[in-house]
Amino acid sequence: MLDTGYSRSPQSLDASKRYAVIRLPEDHGDIGQVILDEMMSRGFIVSLVDEAIDTENFDVLVRYEAVWRREFTWYLLALSISVYDARTDALLVASAQYRSFYVQSSKERATRLLLNEIFGEQQQSQSGE
Repeated sequence: MLDTGYSRSPQSLDASKRYAVIRLPEDHGDIGQVILDEMMSRGFIVSLVDEAIDTENFDVLVRYEAVWRREFTWYLLALSISVYDARTDALLVASAQYRSFYVQSSKERATRLLLNEIFGEQQQSQSGE
């Protein structure tokens, strides 16, 4: 079953800011790259960086957690995306998706759903949805 939750601070999130997606050290499903590609398609100025990289050149940090499960094949069980102010590290917005064992979602679809919740309709329409 799909379970999403989010809070939004839309005035803090716009395409004129510089975003950094913080890559997980062990990103088995390349979720960081999927988030980067999806945000770029929405017109954001975004880079994929390692946590150790100095992030002071960015306005907004995007962090994510992914839980993968293996039965016959690997599938995405849960994904959460959180957006932080780079200067204060204050949480601006977060969204999460949890799937049951029997309901699977592609990493691209799960990422798109969460980013739609975080950035709203104006950014979704730019991505061709």
